[in-house]
Amino acid sequence: MALTELLEKMRILQLDVTELFWTKVISLFHIRPAKLNDFAVVEVHMRYAKRILLDYQTRNYAGQTTR
Repeated sequence: MALTELLEKMRILQLDVTELFWTKVISLFHIRPAKLNDFAVVEVHMRYAKRILLDYQTRNYAGQTTR
């Protein structure tokens, strides 16, 4: 599955992510290329990564120190 297809599916799920963010998610979770075709796996990782990102942004904007 191409990266553009994955990004389109993320938009359908209302997860507005950039290609750079997605690339970081792939490396963060060490997702093997074969697993990218299993959309259920990808979706779980994306939702978890999105929560991490939102948590980071919330802490950053609040002026708190980040982890």
